[in-house]
Amino acid sequence: MGLFGGHSEAKHPNFDLIAQSLQTYLGLQLAQPGEDVLAVLDQMTHRELNNFGILHSIEGMQELFRVRSIRAVVDHENQTVSLSAADQTELQQEITEEHSQRRVLHFSGQHSTARIAPPKDAPIMGATPAAAAAHASDAPAAPLPAGLEHLEALEHLLPQVTDLFVRYGRLNTGDKDVLKKILPLDSSVDSRLTAVERWQAEVTRRTRGITVPRVQARVMLAGAAAQEAKPEETQVHRFDAIAIWMSKLLKAFEHTGVKFHNKPMWLPH
Repeated sequence: MGLFGGHSEAKHPNFDLIAQSLQTYLGLQLAQPGEDVLAVLDQMTHRELNNFGILHSIEGMQELFRVRSIRAVVDHENQTVSLSAADQTELQQEITEEHSQRRVLHFSGQHSTARIAPPKDAPIMGATPAAAAAHASDAPAAPLPAGLEHLEALEHLLPQVTDLFVRYGRLNTGDKDVLKKILPLDSSVDSRLTAVERWQAEVTRRTRGITVPRVQARVMLAGAAAQEAKPEETQVHRFDAIAIWMSKLLKAFEHTGVKFHNKPMWLPH
């Protein structure tokens, strides 16, 4: 066999298919691996091989190999990929070290609140106004309305889903940069729901290999005047539609063969 893929159709068709996918979608050459790695590639299922046909990032490619305990090292200068066998402990340690070098947002347990951003009239620079400073530490956080108790948890779920999809090649880092900039204009419930709906629209447009139809909000009110009269009810319907869509999105992702263990219990099943 040669150094790179393309000459092993008779013995290792899976290797040739993967090598062709890396060349087509990432512009990378796959170096000829050892027999131990070839044996693992030969055992890959049709579903696993299909995942190589929708590659959009190097990270997603590496994660597909990690599932099979294979380390994929990219030589960017020569545009080549080298494969080697590794146990899951080693790979997990490498992932941990890689993530430790990135800035990660950690969420601690907290009660739902309706305050996630400073008010629009807060000064961009300089000291906080005296009146606001006097009450900022003492004022209790306003609870979310009935039916929207899980809005904050949903907001915390969005970056987790984004990172998951980037890891498995469903989104790329450019998509992630766009999604993380979608923020509410203020701390109102309506603004927060609007931001989540914008995130939903972008994910629907950008996600590769997963199709989820948009769920329409069940607005039972007649006319704009009635909706203005009962904004809380309209907001609950909007949140329900987003929650149903998120549940369908995660189910569609799990149908690709990857289990998402952090799915909240409050999402529709």
